[in-house]
Amino acid sequence: MSDLDYIFNTLLANTIKQYERREEQLQMAYKVKEVLDKNDILIAEAGTGIGKSLAYLIPAILWLKEDRRIIISTYTKTLQNQLLSSDIPLAKSVLGSPVVANVAFGGENYLCRRRFKNLLSEGAFLPFQMDELERIILWQKTTRTGLRSEAEEEGKISIWNDIGRGRNTCIGKLCKERPNCYYEYARRKIYSSQIIITNHHLFFANLSCGGKVLPKYDAVIFDEAHNLEDVATSYFGESVTNYTLTYLLREIKTKNISKIKPVLEATHDAGEDFFNSIKRKFISPSTRIKQPVDIKTDDLFQNLDTLAKILSNTEAGSEEEKADLSNLADRVKAVKTTIKRFISLKDPHSVYWIETNKNWIVLQSAPIDISDSLASTVFNGDIPVVLCSATITTHPNDFRFIKEKLGISSGTTIYLSSPFDYMNNSILYIPQDGPDPRNDRYPEFITNETEKLVKITEGRTFLLFTSYKLMDEVYTNLLYRLPDYNLLKQGETSRDILLERFRYGKRAVLLGASTFWQGVDVPGDSLISVIITRLPFDVPTDPLEEARIESLKKEERNAFLSYQLPKAILTLKQGFGRLIRKKTDYGMVAILDTRIRKKYYGKFFLSSIPQSKTASSIDEVKDFFIC
Repeated sequence: MSDLDYIFNTLLANTIKQYERREEQLQMAYKVKEVLDKNDILIAEAGTGIGKSLAYLIPAILWLKEDRRIIISTYTKTLQNQLLSSDIPLAKSVLGSPVVANVAFGGENYLCRRRFKNLLSEGAFLPFQMDELERIILWQKTTRTGLRSEAEEEGKISIWNDIGRGRNTCIGKLCKERPNCYYEYARRKIYSSQIIITNHHLFFANLSCGGKVLPKYDAVIFDEAHNLEDVATSYFGESVTNYTLTYLLREIKTKNISKIKPVLEATHDAGEDFFNSIKRKFISPSTRIKQPVDIKTDDLFQNLDTLAKILSNTEAGSEEEKADLSNLADRVKAVKTTIKRFISLKDPHSVYWIETNKNWIVLQSAPIDISDSLASTVFNGDIPVVLCSATITTHPNDFRFIKEKLGISSGTTIYLSSPFDYMNNSILYIPQDGPDPRNDRYPEFITNETEKLVKITEGRTFLLFTSYKLMDEVYTNLLYRLPDYNLLKQGETSRDILLERFRYGKRAVLLGASTFWQGVDVPGDSLISVIITRLPFDVPTDPLEEARIESLKKEERNAFLSYQLPKAILTLKQGFGRLIRKKTDYGMVAILDTRIRKKYYGKFFLSSIPQSKTASSIDEVKDFFIC
């Protein structure tokens, strides 16, 4: 069975009630089949409502043979859950396929039985953590997965770093708990699967460690592919924090090694001196480092060397204990290596910066350009690769930006617009005039406009920000202006709880930044208004952004047109896409930043989003909702 037209328009139509033929979905399915068969690369922009998941799942399942395996990598857990619980079972049912699919989570998501037992036996916890420990003990008696997300259903677990499986804490085959290991059980399921669903973070974690996390695969499909560059950048970079050392020393202390206490104390003191010196020298919350850091490290490095040597030379009572000590020694050496590379700015092709807050100090580095790395490791022609998202192009059929950023020099593209009727079901409101976002009057302007719009829609509004400072200020203003509305703000509780309250609350208004621009799905009458408070340009003084802009200028390229603007366009498309999630949805998107009307680059933003009715006055918005 390989006739996609028959599968989609007969078999699928007979399975789904009120099935609607979607020509765009079929076009994408044929393209996916083509690149899988030809070992090629496909970049597909599939607008909301096309049904892109089935468009790649059905040809992917048909392509699978007994000896083939395919990775489907997503950015959000929401999409992972949808694929596993809904889309894949549907595709299997239609095709009569026995293919096995499972989700792969990173090892740090699993409880480590060995570390948890050690923590309990050594009493290495504080009195205020007793309630958490009791909750974990009860949970462990019933859990089949050992997953952190399941353990934290009743609240966050602050000691997870001490009991979870860390990247560098597993001792593998030497662990006595291995037969009952949650992670190993999950790995066995993954290795027996032909479809492995994972997230971009785990995909690149697997890549960065030489393929030791995931089994060998024969093709990869990246859904939500617009996030690939950001995730890959984090995995090709390095970071170390003051707490990295604190937690490590605390774990070593629980081993009760003879004569090690003075060395632990000296290492702790030297570490505190080093990180406090960093904080005194770099007082800004985020500081880019352009010259080698002139801070004394002799005491810290000497103590780390001594500590690693003691751990390596300590006689162990068992092979398990020996492996544990060796693992700890390697982690101590890794801390020294990372700090040494950071303060010397070892890689000229990376950007280095320091982030600080009241208690946290982070030394961070990231590659300025990852295109060559991705070209040689992911998009090298070894296996077929599909990239898809509703927001990949910066203009219809213009894939140049993503291809350049990801190092894709070959392959094919397809642009499929949404089948939804935006012209009749949505309105785009842009005020006729308004202050520049840098003007002190801007928060008051946003408050005034929002108050008017929210009263028209009776709440049911997402208010999207690019700045937490502006979000907090507008939220405070609206508390007084809209006392009868249910105002929800990012940071008050988890995203899932906020969305639950928004969906089922009356007169709900949700103020959010960053993560609320994408991956949030609220179809129906609960959301009929999305207000975008500012064009989503990244802050140019962000260390990584600044370094990338400088690099483009050195190449005598226009950094604004070739990088900053395209990136902002993709984010705006994501925000716009929160409104219409199904055919019967309707409502308004308001862009309150009037630069989109006044500046030359506004036309590029407007041409990238679906065509809707337009309005420049509040009365026109009222008329739309009355009709």
